[in-house]
Parts: sequence; structure tokens; C-alpha cells
Amino acid sequence: MTTTPASSLVRRTERLIRLTFVLSLALRGTGLASEIVDHPFLGVTHIARTEVSPRPVTMHIVRVDLTIPGIVFRLTPPGGTRETVRQTTLAYLIAQRAQVAVNGHFFLPFPSADLNAMLIGLAASDGNVYSGFEAPVQSYALVTDAPAINIDRSNQAHVVHKDMRFPDGTHVVEPVSLWNAVAGSAQIVTNGVRTIPAYIDGTHPDGLLTPPGPANYSNDNSWYNLINARTAIGLSQDGQTLFLFTVDRAGGSLGLSVSEVANILIDDYGVYNALNLDGGGSTTLAMENPRTQARAIVNVSSDNPAGRAVASSLAVFAMADTVAPSTTAEVLPPPRASGWNSSPITLTLTATDNPGGAVRELHYAFAGAYVEPPGVVADAVLTRTISAEGTTTVTYFAADYLGNEESSGTTTIRIDRTPPTIAGMPGAECVLWPPNGGWHHVARVTASDTVSAVAPDSLQLRIDTDEAASARGAGDVRVVPDEGGGVDVFLRASRLGSETDRRYALTATASDLAGNVTTATASCVVPHDRRR
Repeated sequence: MTTTPASSLVRRTERLIRLTFVLSLALRGTGLASEIVDHPFLGVTHIARTEVSPRPVTMHIVRVDLTIPGIVFRLTPPGGTRETVRQTTLAYLIAQRAQVAVNGHFFLPFPSADLNAMLIGLAASDGNVYSGFEAPVQSYALVTDAPAINIDRSNQAHVVHKDMRFPDGTHVVEPVSLWNAVAGSAQIVTNGVRTIPAYIDGTHPDGLLTPPGPANYSNDNSWYNLINARTAIGLSQDGQTLFLFTVDRAGGSLGLSVSEVANILIDDYGVYNALNLDGGGSTTLAMENPRTQARAIVNVSSDNPAGRAVASSLAVFAMADTVAPSTTAEVLPPPRASGWNSSPITLTLTATDNPGGAVRELHYAFAGAYVEPPGVVADAVLTRTISAEGTTTVTYFAADYLGNEESSGTTTIRIDRTPPTIAGMPGAECVLWPPNGGWHHVARVTASDTVSAVAPDSLQLRIDTDEAASARGAGDVRVVPDEGGGVDVFLRASRLGSETDRRYALTATASDLAGNVTTATASCVVPHDRRR
């Protein structure tokens, strides 16, 4: 790839400079959805999604690639007179100077003017396990010893369960090191299947929830079926992607049930295991703006504009993307060593970003034999089939979501599908007479090609005769190259026998730089006599 000034491609001032692109698509079972997708930090994808069915809702989904260097997590550390001191998720994000934060545990007491709080369920912050599995007072909504998600210091993430051998509730069955752990009310997706807990009744003696609670809850009137703001956390099947999910019940969004959240996580984002975290007025997602470094709540809190003071939040630290994408051009079939193709080609431009980054758009322009106005694709791949003969220059560059742009690159495509032209071969009435052994100049043979040019030294001339060669006959042909690349052909007017005509058969071949080959034939006769 060679580089050229960006101005040679397209007026960059006419491009749309933005951090996101809008993709409208139909999602299974949920009606028309609109998604605004952004990649604000390395390894972090933020999706702002709206739905109109089954009711108007606004969701935010953050995908975190746990394999990307620089990704770090931290749960609210212990403090105060109980387990933590409540603060808003935004305040926690600002204090930690993190890039993303979401609210976490259910907590008590609430409501209360006292900001000292007890977390419900397993909690660990930077290896300090300070809250254990427990049987919650709100057993109509929160499962006893509800599983947690643990992210160890090397970003290995797992759903973890209480080890019943330890009464303190701070040990897990899984062979993992507890580092940053957050628990919710229940595991709502288990191995790719929705797992909403049931209430104990005659049909569900093993139910995990205790009715009736403050609102006469039951399997016909489940707390999990209430339409509300929700927060969830999940993992992909390979455990390498962490999902943070919020849905609002404010600002025109009417909320979802936990079952609906589970369905969306499974069907639309491939979540394999997920927990329901504290929702309602606690639901908060706060993020840093990668351009201004300002931090703000990105959803709409149903508590107050600044968000509720919660007992725990999970912070995500990620690195800024400062590296521009890189685009490669592939031409198939590849050209000959001369740089020419003899058939239509398929050009594929592929842009890639550094690990954790994402290509926002690919800019391109075609000029020459094949012409296409400058354009932009909101993708990392462009494919074109080109058949136009001649030279086409392709100019391109890619940009990522933070506006990092590569220098413009160019690729030259050369196509010649037409064989060369051979001229100067003897005509149909090439007769050498009298057969007195004299030399005749019968042709000046040349080759030309208007597209790629004739390959050097490719013009070849072969002359055969129908009489047996002899010492005399072998010297009856002279082919003399000239300075212009052609050849002059001299034939002797002689015959070895006396009864038949003698025929010289001339075959000329030439090829062009693209490999196209042409052949021309002619003949000259030394007749037996000139009688009619």
C-alpha cells in the first residue's frame, strides 16, 4: 500500500464526523428496534437501544471484552459502620476515575437517611470479601444464597455459588479466587436458558421464593413479572465477554419485566449466564465521554436526575483508543508480475482496528477505467467486481469511533482483456515467381496492443515448408528483426522438386503484458508453373 494526501480521495470536510452510527433492524419477538452503537474505549461497546413493542422502552447495553489489555474492574469497597457507604453510581465513577459504572447489590436499610448500608449477597472488592451469601429478609424477591458473578484479577469471569461447608458464607464451590464479586436477586439466565425463580406452592415445592410478601406475590403474581426499571449483568458462553444491561422506567421508557430482560439477553446478545441486580430507582449506568472526559449518567433515573445513592457499583476501567485503523486491499485473481490482469477481478478492502477498537467507516473512491463517486460504508469491508479495461486507481482510508483516521492508501488495478493485434502478414495472393532462387521481401510483421502493450520479445514467427528440408531448402528463409520490434520476412523463390508447388506456412504469435496471446497465419506459394 502506498500513501497519498487525504485530499486526493474525498473532501473530508463533507464527511459526517460522529462517534456512532445508527442501525435499524428487526429483532426477534420485540418489534422494531433502533440501536445506536458506539465503541468509546478499547474493549468497550455501548449500545443505546429503543423499542416500541411490547411497550416503549429505552435500554443500554455495555459489552466488555475481557481479553483486551487494560480492562480492570472494581466493586465499591467496604466502609462506614455497616458494610459500605452509599453513593450514587455517578459519584463512584467520578471518584474512581473509571470509564463505566453500573449499580450493583440490593441493600438495606432502605429507605433511610443513613447512608451506611448492608449489601445482600456475596461481595468482594479487589480481593477483599466483605459480604457473604445469605438468606435475605425480602425472600419474596431475593433468592437465598443467590449466585454471584466473580471477576478475578486476570479478568476470568464466572458465576459462583456458595460452598455450604463454610458457615460464614464467603467461600464458593468453584476453584476461583474471589476478587471483584457482585450478587443480585437471582440467576435469570442459566446456560443459555431463562431461569426465573418460582414461589413455593403445591405445584412448586422446591420454589426458591417465599410468598406472599408485601404485595401478595405468587407464581400468578410474581415480583419478577412487574414492569420496572431493571439492571442485569451477564456473561457470554465462553466467559470472555461481560454484559451490563439497564432499562429505564422514566423519560418515556416504560420498563420491562425480568423475564423480558432475560429473553432479550439470550435472543439478541447471546448471553449465556446472567443475574438480576438491583433495579427500580437504583438502576443507573454512568460513563465517561471519551472526547471530553466528562462523566455523566447515560440512562434516565426513575429516582432523581442525579441517580439514587446505592450501596454498591461496579466500575470498569478501560484505555482510550488512540490508534487509527489499517486497511488492506486484496485483488483476486492476483495480477501477473507485470501488474496486469487478463480477466475481471474482485477487489476487497478490509479495515481492521487495534485489539479492542472498532472500525466505524471505510471511505473509498475509484478513478480511471472504472469510475465510482467517493463513498463511505459504515463497515470495515468493501467489495467490488471490476471488469473495465485499462487502469483504475482505488483510494481509501478507514476511521474508528473516536475519529482516528489512517493515511489514505491507493491500489492500482490494471485489466487488459483484449489480445494484441498482429499486422503485416502476407496476403492471400502471396506468390513467389519465377522460381529462379531469387529472394522476395514478403512481409514486415508487427504486433501492437492499445491497452497494456506488447510484452517484450513476445513476437515470434515460425515458417514451415511442405518440401523436405535440404542443405539448399534450409537456407530459403530469412527473418530479420528491425529496431521497431517488428520482423522483415524474406523467402527464396525456389522449389526442390519439379512436379508440385512449394508452400511456405507462416505462423506469428504475440502476447501482451496481461498474458493475452494472439496468433496470425498466412502462406506463400512457389508454384509449379503460372499456367491457368
